[in-house]
Amino acid sequence: MFKKITFNPGKLRTSILLLLLIYSPIISAQCAGENASISFCSKERAQFIALFDALGGTPLSGGTWTDNDQDRSLNTETGELDTFAIMTGGVFEYTYTSSEDDCADSTAVITLTLGAFAGNDNNNAVV
Repeated sequence: MFKKITFNPGKLRTSILLLLLIYSPIISAQCAGENASISFCSKERAQFIALFDALGGTPLSGGTWTDNDQDRSLNTETGELDTFAIMTGGVFEYTYTSSEDDCADSTAVITLTLGAFAGNDNNNAVV
């Protein structure tokens, strides 16, 4: 009394495809978005910058911000940067960390190249 089992490759392919469709967004989600670089030559034109808007990809809101350079210009709760609080021109980095657990990449870095105020020495200028 044996039961005959028939293998159906079409059903197997359909099952695998469904599993991939269901689980691939979870596996490969870029919850923090993608790294990005932004440049502003004039602080007068960009005093406040919403860093979340500068992230690449499709970041999820609700994460936290870190001021990598400790220049105290970033509101770590809102992600808004006050360029007037940065006293020199140069390159600065800020990290966004997603609060989601199921992320392939939970951090993204914004690299900001910023010019100094007109008329001030700019020893850290980026050429």
